[in-house]
Amino acid sequence: MGRWRAIFFLALILNIPFFLDLFQFRKISILNILICSITGLTTIIWFEIYKVIKLKKNVPL
Repeated sequence: MGRWRAIFFLALILNIPFFLDLFQFRKISILNILICSITGLTTIIWFEIYKVIKLKKNVPL
């Protein structure tokens, strides 16, 4: 549940002009959000694949 609160507050900060000014942020484009999301998912997926391979070989991480 905490993860969803963090995402909610990040969405608020990135979309409400008062918070944008307060934290000196700029509005980001859909393309930038997509790039960040794909990059994040890619880093998680490759590490999960790495863990599965290591577990099959019984080698400690």
